[in-house]
Amino acid sequence: RSDALGFTGNPGITVVSVSRPLAGEHRVLNLGSNSGASGGHVGFSTGEPSFRFNNGNQVFFDGAADGATWVQTAWVREAGATYAGVSGGVCYRNGTLLAESGSGSPTLTPTLVDQETIIGCGRTTGGVPNTFIGGPLAEVLIFDATLAASDITKLWAYHRAKWAL
Repeated sequence: RSDALGFTGNPGITVVSVSRPLAGEHRVLNLGSNSGASGGHVGFSTGEPSFRFNNGNQVFFDGAADGATWVQTAWVREAGATYAGVSGGVCYRNGTLLAESGSGSPTLTPTLVDQETIIGCGRTTGGVPNTFIGGPLAEVLIFDATLAASDITKLWAYHRAKWAL
């Protein structure tokens, strides 16, 4: 499809954004099922840094989303990763690795369906757009690979200089 990026199954992926997030679950990007089917997509939320699957999640502690501060957020998931825990993804804020602060259904694995890519919102389990970004979004980078911590550090240096973060 012309509006999807070709991610299917449980791929390795890295998403990096520069935004001024509000507190709460506000999605920068949603990949996968356009029906909002549980586990058929993955959402990348920035106000409360997290991965969202509509039947589980992985949340990271940051506490910095105030709607006034520009930040870089990087989400990294290896191919075959579970929703959360030691086999889940990782998240960085301004180049710093964040600790996982909670999860739902941590042992499940997503099975992405190549139907759509949405920037700026997610979908309910009924397919209705929701969890809109709610703040300015300057840049989104999507990689079809699991970037190393050293790559995230380089991207942080690049974004810090480019956007005066």
